[in-house]
Amino acid sequence: MIITIASSDKLTLSMFGDFYKSLYSLDIKMIDLNCLYSEDVLAIKIKEILEIGRKGRDIFIRYKMKTQTKEISPILIEKSDLLIKFDIFSTEPEIIKGCGSNTSIIIDRWKKNIEQINQQKF
Repeated sequence: MIITIASSDKLTLSMFGDFYKSLYSLDIKMIDLNCLYSEDVLAIKIKEILEIGRKGRDIFIRYKMKTQTKEISPILIEKSDLLIKFDIFSTEPEIIKGCGSNTSIIIDRWKKNIEQINQQKF
């Protein structure tokens, strides 16, 4: 399974990655990609990622976008099983591509965790 999280906010990318890893797959392979890569470079990287996936390992891609860039590479959309996008400084996910009923389970759990964090008093 390839899970991709896209955002211009590094903190949200990191938070969601830690959330997913701790709850769903401790052995997931984390990979960082950037919107500054050309389509050719992204295609090569995705090919490498698919090879890792064929060996039975889940992949988690943190895709860093520019603040003004709202587009996600078509190859990431095509090859990802689950693709979620976050706007800058937002914890509200936008589902670009879902993976069935698991998508709502993951998103609901994420929202509950964020709600709990927001209710904590420091």
